[in-house]
Amino acid sequence: MDIKELRREFHRIPEIGFKEYKTTKRIISYLKNMENGKLIYGKALYGEAEISNDADIDEGYTGALIEFGQAPFFMFRADIDALPVLESSSDEHIPKKLGFRSTIEGNMHACGHDGHISIALKLAEKFNSDPSLYSGRGVRILFQPAEEGVQGAAKIPVFVTKDVDKMIGYHIGLGEPEGFIGVGSTNFLGVKKLFVKFFGKAAHAANNPEDGISALNMALAFINLNRTLIEDSKKKRVMNIGMIHGGNAMNIIMDEITLGIDLRSIDNDVLDEMYETILKTSRSISESIGGSSSVEIEGEARGYVEEDGDLMDKVSKKLENAGIKTTINPNFGASEDVTKYILDVKKNGGKAIHLLFGADLAGSHHSSTFDFNDDNLEKYYEATLLTYKSMLED
Repeated sequence: MDIKELRREFHRIPEIGFKEYKTTKRIISYLKNMENGKLIYGKALYGEAEISNDADIDEGYTGALIEFGQAPFFMFRADIDALPVLESSSDEHIPKKLGFRSTIEGNMHACGHDGHISIALKLAEKFNSDPSLYSGRGVRILFQPAEEGVQGAAKIPVFVTKDVDKMIGYHIGLGEPEGFIGVGSTNFLGVKKLFVKFFGKAAHAANNPEDGISALNMALAFINLNRTLIEDSKKKRVMNIGMIHGGNAMNIIMDEITLGIDLRSIDNDVLDEMYETILKTSRSISESIGGSSSVEIEGEARGYVEEDGDLMDKVSKKLENAGIKTTINPNFGASEDVTKYILDVKKNGGKAIHLLFGADLAGSHHSSTFDFNDDNLEKYYEATLLTYKSMLED
């Protein structure tokens, strides 16, 4: 498989979380040809069936896992979803210029996941062709859906990390300079994405407003109170209200309103504390005026700080000896649900590391002009394989 052509193939078919139908089927079409691998997908990947079934994919059971060998396993994870971004149609935009621009208007691989898929498929091809690479143990490669809404990892059952004692995650860009591989990415922000709803009672705003219970007033009180209780950049905790939906007519007391809230902190205890504050304040405010409320978690990822200096030094030395320049402990500075697997593996006494692949980007992540030089994909793949070999030496 040509890794650059793989990237361009997947770039043409960007699909958002749990709707990666074509993407999953295309991934599976490659993995099914690997006679040494055990392929798991559909409801079987989600722990809801014993047998993988193609029909499940169109029901939203996207993603796939391939296993080589037996436990204990070394795990790789690649995210496969795209973003609801309209890709640039400028003639200067390389995907347009070279004929691999998105064919799904309104969707775009604007975060490099097409590259992540390609690296993982190349790794699978390598392990399938050379079983000596995992002699006496096994390898798992997970193609995970729905990272962008930090929902995918939460839906994949814990069996994925069962018997996993080592793991690698990776990402393209995010500030790492081209020509370098960041070893031991750190400062992943924990995040909880919430829908907070307030329920009141409708009434005519002019004739009998006193008979109504305003959901809007509850929301306003909630916002004002929580800005005081939660927002504190010095303590690395942030609350952003990015969505507000409510109301049906201008002359009716609003009986329902929904707030879309993003909570972030690098400290998981602080993140959980923020969430508990949201639960308490929404309930007390709504009940104080005869209304009610609900809080739903739409997606979440845990914060993570890399502290294994010995592992970072060992991997960095392995890469440097192969002529690959590295940086130690690059700052991730965003949220990513890969941390679920990293923390699970470390909790079980294993070792895990995250790599950042340096790239000069044509546009920032999540923008319509995002692009990276896919000539570098072979180097990213080689760095990942060298990291694997370095970690096996323990």
